[in-house]
Amino acid sequence: MTSELRRGIVLAAVGLVAGFVLIGVAASGTRLFSLASPETVAPPSPQATVPPQAVLPAEAPRAAATAKDADGAPSFDIIRVEPDGTSVVAGRSRPGAEVEILRDGAPFARTTADAAGNFALVPPALPPGSSELTLRSTAPDGAAASSRAAAVVVVAQDRRAKPLVAVTAPGQPTAVLSLPDSAAKVQDKAETRGETKIETRPDAGPPAAPAPVKVVSVDAEPGGRLYVTAQGTPKAELRLYLNDTLVAPGRA
Repeated sequence: MTSELRRGIVLAAVGLVAGFVLIGVAASGTRLFSLASPETVAPPSPQATVPPQAVLPAEAPRAAATAKDADGAPSFDIIRVEPDGTSVVAGRSRPGAEVEILRDGAPFARTTADAAGNFALVPPALPPGSSELTLRSTAPDGAAASSRAAAVVVVAQDRRAKPLVAVTAPGQPTAVLSLPDSAAKVQDKAETRGETKIETRPDAGPPAAPAPVKVVSVDAEPGGRLYVTAQGTPKAELRLYLNDTLVAPGRA
């Protein structure tokens, strides 16, 4: 995507602070769809039993999970990553297939899908920095397949902050499953201080202004289709502008 297109994208919001909205538009300005924040989407039922010690936060929303492909290509259902890089990955493949997680194209962990095609595994801890995770499977008959979706995970250098986890797939907007929580912690502390002031000083001034809406990702495809992921106030009304022209509304 060109820098001119990125500079031309501006979001306006009406409301208070922190949800996600995915907006798809075509070059003509036609709205394709809008998807509510991950917090408002019911999480998928787990497809495989995972040891209690391996249960980690940040379950992928159902909207981010790629449906099982007709050709048996493996797909992600759950991606959970801890600040220290430990993770749990679950998904679906052909029954009895050997499933590999590839990190930046190299084998990273493997397991075997059960009779229903479900699999779950705990790969080695991811190193600090960015990693791209994909799936590759080999069925009992020798047929090989690769996942269409890829998960990008960014682990903080100090292994203390919440990692960035995003899933991308052809023809779909980037699904952001996890964002570093430093900004959220600062906001929570500010809100707590604000509540204390209200209780002890009734004449305290009005609460702080809401945080601005932020563009999290922008995906452009051939033919002019555009996907924008943004962060803003839960249930806030959002508007997407391209070169000062309204092209699509949305709601966090």
